[in-house]
Amino acid sequence: MVLTTDRSRRMPRLYSTKLWWIQLGTALERHARLDLAQVLPEAEDVKVEITRLVGVGSPYHKIVAVAEAEQADLIVMATHGRTGFSHVVMGSVAERVVRLAPCPVLTVHATA
Repeated sequence: MVLTTDRSRRMPRLYSTKLWWIQLGTALERHARLDLAQVLPEAEDVKVEITRLVGVGSPYHKIVAVAEAEQADLIVMATHGRTGFSHVVMGSVAERVVRLAPCPVLTVHATA
């Protein structure tokens, strides 16, 4: 199995080996951190306290666990607003967070 990626991001090609999953996880986590760093300067301009976190695992479990650990007052997250069959098949991270979160959750419909 060969995973090829966008070469402009300098992400290495990963080949099927015993370490394939570890390499993939490491590469994805590194790129998540880079993407997050590009978004956060906008919030820093308006003097908002920011904590950068990248977690590996089930998204809704990680969001709820961090909210509990940090004693969050509010979780704000985007939702795609899927309905019908795609909602049944793919589920909804936002829906699960709303049900399990220890604090209020504000969902915002994602655009594009």
